Amino acid sequence: MTSDVVGDLLDALDGPHSLESACDGLLGRSRSMLGADVAGLVAWDARGRVEQLASTDPEATAALCELRGGPLCPPAAALPDDAVLAVGDTWAEDRWPGWASQVAALGHRSVLLVNLPSLSHRPLALHAWAARPHAFGDAVPPHTVDFVRLAGLMVAQAERVENLVEALHSRSLIAQAQGIVMERFSVGADEAMAYLRRVSQDQHLRVRDLAATLVEGRNVPRPAPRT
Repeated sequence: MTSDVVGDLLDALDGPHSLESACDGLLGRSRSMLGADVAGLVAWDARGRVEQLASTDPEATAALCELRGGPLCPPAAALPDDAVLAVGDTWAEDRWPGWASQVAALGHRSVLLVNLPSLSHRPLALHAWAARPHAFGDAVPPHTVDFVRLAGLMVAQAERVENLVEALHSRSLIAQAQGIVMERFSVGADEAMAYLRRVSQDQHLRVRDLAATLVEGRNVPRPAPRT
């Protein structure tokens, strides 16, 4: 990978503070590098259902992701992890003719799909669309694919950091709620935690959500903890 590409990557993902901002950075720069009109990030669940994670034009990509029988929704066939799938002209595409004609009717003649590192164990891909045929050339430059894939790794890392921050916040909330219960009912740490778990089950709440309720100053549910 050239130093210019590395510089582009750093510019695109300079200090993302969340998964959303990392996705936006990846999409904005990838769209420019690829010469696409629209770009988005999609993931598939275990049943093959597609989820739109981010887009430069949410309305346009939502319509495109609803089209069935093509490589997106759901994937027509399992693609290798390093797959780069290109459709040079949707009017002439014969692998998914029904899907391609619908894409063309929406004004997109070129399509590009680049598999990325998985996100929360879900397949992840960048998709790009252009109104002109053969917009992405006969072969996407390797350095562009390298950029997109490395940026995808950084997106996955941003998700891990976001999940870690959320987990630490949840632990902090639960610890605060535990302290509230200990002080209010004069019980030990184990009894307070058992109480929180019991109340969360009785009220069909996550312990974290119950803890947030207590920390926000709302009433502690009754009965008192067992000692």
